Amino acid sequence: MAKTKRASKAETKPAPAEAKSYLAQTIEHFTNRPEISGLKSGEATSNLLNQVGSAIFYGATKTEELVEWKQRAAYATMQAMRPADAIEGQLIAQMVATNEAAMECFRRAALPDQTFEGRQSSLGFANKLLRTYAVLLETLNKHRGKGQQTVRVEHVTVQAGGQAIVGNVTAGGGDGQKVLNRAHAPTLADAGLPTLRGQDPTGGAVPLACGDGQDALPDAWRSEG
Repeated sequence: MAKTKRASKAETKPAPAEAKSYLAQTIEHFTNRPEISGLKSGEATSNLLNQVGSAIFYGATKTEELVEWKQRAAYATMQAMRPADAIEGQLIAQMVATNEAAMECFRRAALPDQTFEGRQSSLGFANKLLRTYAVLLETLNKHRGKGQQTVRVEHVTVQAGGQAIVGNVTAGGGDGQKVLNRAHAPTLADAGLPTLRGQDPTGGAVPLACGDGQDALPDAWRSEG
């Protein structure tokens, strides 16, 4: 009995998926991570993190472990500051980079073999960086609505018999009394009352104890002759 040979079919295997590049993997990893940069874009977030990582000083003995440690610390700081949008994300990234640079200046100023001029220079740069950090922080707070607010009164209604205060109102003394800085203080004439006049022919107010054109006040305790 003749044996029938089966035709061998070539097995078709699916083509291997093309491996993603490191950049593509990074973008995919940081997509929908607004808690880091304030954006959902993986390209924007990974680019911002790369900028911060490149701004960090790793020293002369740069190792892979050191780089990962410092970058993770910087990224965790950015996440803890909770950027709400792209502006906050950029400001926070600049603040982290500025803080890193300032602390590096402080480190160099404290080196044991640092010269006096080198220490002064490092401290001067650190001071400038900290001023920049303060400006960035103030800008961030203003953007978040935490800046100083001014209340403006557009219309004032004064009822009959009332009096509006013109000027600043400040607290004075330790007794808790209010000191009113008014443009015009009320007088007796304002109340329709006569002013106190002395016997001075010039028409002045109550005279002093003595002086030109004035008689001395009598001494109530002087015994007579």
